[in-house]
Amino acid sequence: FAGNSPNPRGPGLSAFGPDVTERFLKETGYALVVRSHQVPSNNDGFFIHHGGKLLTVFSASNYCGLTGNQGAVLVLKPDSSVEAVRHWAPPFERLAEVLIEAPEIAADATPASVRKTRQMQRQSTAGALETQTQAQASGDARVQRLQKEVLSGAARLVVERKAELFAFWEQCDTSPPRGFITKHDWEEGMKAILGD
Repeated sequence: FAGNSPNPRGPGLSAFGPDVTERFLKETGYALVVRSHQVPSNNDGFFIHHGGKLLTVFSASNYCGLTGNQGAVLVLKPDSSVEAVRHWAPPFERLAEVLIEAPEIAADATPASVRKTRQMQRQSTAGALETQTQAQASGDARVQRLQKEVLSGAARLVVERKAELFAFWEQCDTSPPRGFITKHDWEEGMKAILGD
């Protein structure tokens, strides 16, 4: 459909057609709109709309333990390509087994020392995963498996630290139109919250 119409999700919300997406992209100079907070109609972690110019991404798999949907995160690459990495959260019974607790941080720790501590922890974990992967396979299969593990780990970190990332980015979102940040602010948020 063209234009705007009421959204079936509730009052005060609107749905929009490809013409609205195209007009928005022309006005802002952006190449892509990414939206979220709605399970995609295909029950996948993402859905492509409006000729590839609008993506719905939903990170919560099996939403509320009932929907059976996959979750996904988008990986934006330096060459401007986008990759959707799908995931499925373990059943509630297994969450206690896989949950990673945040490291204890001293009250007087500086942001730089906190970042360094987290970076060291991730490097240690990444090193262990790499060693394990090398022992299991060789060649291209090993590289592909390691890349998948690293991307899955990165996706998990983004989901786990989502509230902190959003809080950082909200501080960067100071000028109209609201709801947008620069790539630089996005990168700084990722570095500050997740580390280098």
